[in-house]
Amino acid sequence: MSDVYLNSDSLFSKFGFCDGDVLDDWMFSHTREHTFDLKAVPGSSVGYFGFEHALLIRLVRKYLLTVAPRPIRTYTIGSIHNPIRAEDDETNDFFVEVRLTYDQVEAEAVLLAAQEMV
Repeated sequence: MSDVYLNSDSLFSKFGFCDGDVLDDWMFSHTREHTFDLKAVPGSSVGYFGFEHALLIRLVRKYLLTVAPRPIRTYTIGSIHNPIRAEDDETNDFFVEVRLTYDQVEAEAVLLAAQEMV
């Protein structure tokens, strides 16, 4: 099980967070285990983003933005690319990277799935 790395530079690029696919390996290994079906969230408000991008947005907000040396204003965009980006007038004047364990990502996925099923 591999860790997931999120870095602040990704906030400033359409292709950031591995073009929005940084969770692909995690999703593949998790769904292969059949722990629960992460993609089957009926009536989900995740909607346009899909579960994987909604989870990425949640992880960035909770783990990356909270350790940035200053507040970064972001917006979300329904896209096949990076779904969370810094506002255009923000400057990329620092670098922060966080490492999330498989268990941390799983815990956030479970919480997101539970919220969406209510």
